[in-house]
Amino acid sequence: MLKDSTTLIKIVVVLVLLRIFSMVYFPYADTTEPRYAEIARIMAITGDWITPWFESDKPFWGKPPLSFWFQAISINAFGVEEWTARFPSLIVTLITVWVIFKCAIEYAGNRAAYWAVAIYATCALPYASAGAVLTDPYLALGTVLCMAGLLFPSVSWRIAGFIGLAIGLLSKGPLALVLVLGPILMSLLVFRTKFWPPIQKPLLLMGSLLVMALVLPWYILAEIKTPGFLDYFIVGEHFRRYVDPGWAGDIYGSAHVKPYGSIWPLWIEATFPWGVVAIIAAVNVFIKGRAKLYLENITKDPVTFYYVSWAIFSMVFFTFAGNILWTYILPAIPPFAILFGKKLSEWSDTSNNTITSIMGIWFSIFAVPLGIFIATVNISENPYLVKTEKMLIEYPKAIGLGYQDLWYINERPFSARYYSNGSVKLINVDDFDQMLKLHPYDELFLAVPFGIMFDFQEKHLDEKGIKWEYVTKGHSKRFELLHIHKTQVPGKLHHPL
Repeated sequence: MLKDSTTLIKIVVVLVLLRIFSMVYFPYADTTEPRYAEIARIMAITGDWITPWFESDKPFWGKPPLSFWFQAISINAFGVEEWTARFPSLIVTLITVWVIFKCAIEYAGNRAAYWAVAIYATCALPYASAGAVLTDPYLALGTVLCMAGLLFPSVSWRIAGFIGLAIGLLSKGPLALVLVLGPILMSLLVFRTKFWPPIQKPLLLMGSLLVMALVLPWYILAEIKTPGFLDYFIVGEHFRRYVDPGWAGDIYGSAHVKPYGSIWPLWIEATFPWGVVAIIAAVNVFIKGRAKLYLENITKDPVTFYYVSWAIFSMVFFTFAGNILWTYILPAIPPFAILFGKKLSEWSDTSNNTITSIMGIWFSIFAVPLGIFIATVNISENPYLVKTEKMLIEYPKAIGLGYQDLWYINERPFSARYYSNGSVKLINVDDFDQMLKLHPYDELFLAVPFGIMFDFQEKHLDEKGIKWEYVTKGHSKRFELLHIHKTQVPGKLHHPL
């Protein structure tokens, strides 16, 4: 198992092909992917590379623009498709995998590096985020470059480390600095000395100036262009968001309220299935009474402790945060893959490699990729299984009407905005009657939430004699699609097309 680079390359090629399939055929499901894809689409068509826009009149202050830049460039190059906004994350993840490979070779040799790549690439979160419209793959690349730059003494790696810090600051902000400094400080507290090759002062100065030159211009321009950005982003997004579980200052959505300590079970989800395998292995070590020996080995070797600190710091840091997502764990998975890759390479050298163990390894490698592949096939044929408005949005266009003839009642999901190129309209149910009087139409479409459907049709359609029809092939998981006609026929109800 994974004894040569040829096997690893074959596995990586299969993984990339499976991921590309999902990138092409899996529809955007609310809320994160279509929200960020819509921001990137707006950036691509407006050419505003300073301020990401949440809507045409509302700037998006929640994240720096690096991911949106690459997504917008991809959209401009290849068109507005699901895969075009996802494509940059796949490339970024492949670069991250390459850095992990280099770190693992330096730490434990080629075999460990093969395992580290296989583990990282097939953990649930890295695989899902590769080829997804997210900011987190960029943060993961930035942190892994920065941490690797500290370990490797060459000038090129040191410069790469500073560039990694800039990538982190332009993809997630000051959080990147925290996630880098935390493991370093933990290592210094234990060993009380710098164990990595020293950084020469001229290089340190040059690297610091490079980071400032890459990062500060955008932060300054963003504040000048939309005053208030720094207060919201620095104070709100990086302090209030984490200490206040129900932070009401989030102007772009709802807070993700979780009990304190939830980051740890989320780690199991994010690293599945390898995290489960690692836990079983750790329990086995404890049962055999070898836990003390393992801990002694960790504290004796500064590089191993550095990787362990890096692997656990994100979870320690977010333990007392009440507003978290599983994506926060992504920067901690590269060192986990390197450490566990070393152990698996040692195990494969000493074990008998029974059929059961070999089957277990192959299952672990392909469980997540094949699971997502099967889900993609199913959902591409039955998009009503996920929260996407793709099929609903496409129906009016398919019969020759424009997106401007479609109104969403009470809520306009991000996927509706994206798939309509920002054209669908939003109307509150209480304003519907007035809108209908003022809106000149021959026919239009309404997307009505299932929860208010019967009340809406009775009060706003039937009682007013408005002619309407269900569009049975146009509904989504959350909304019924109604076709409204100009001709009014009191008391007459038209059913499915």
